[in-house]
Amino acid sequence: NEVKFGYKTALNSNYPTILSLTRQKVQNLSKLTGKQSEKGAYAIFGDSTADVVIYSSGSEVGLALNVAKRLLENNVKV
Repeated sequence: NEVKFGYKTALNSNYPTILSLTRQKVQNLSKLTGKQSEKGAYAIFGDSTADVVIYSSGSEVGLALNVAKRLLENNVKV
């Protein structure tokens, strides 16, 4: 979904744009919206009263989501 929204944003932009892609298998962020993607950075998990904040980008997002879920299982708010 990020690639789809990235192309759309690039085609509608009057500014230089870069799409940095990977050949690795990555998790599909199916709940991603176009508005989130336009920001360039966005929260995809957790709440504002978290004990821990995890930042990630690119192919590490799936790993970060798995870590967040494991922390929740151990009663750590993410």
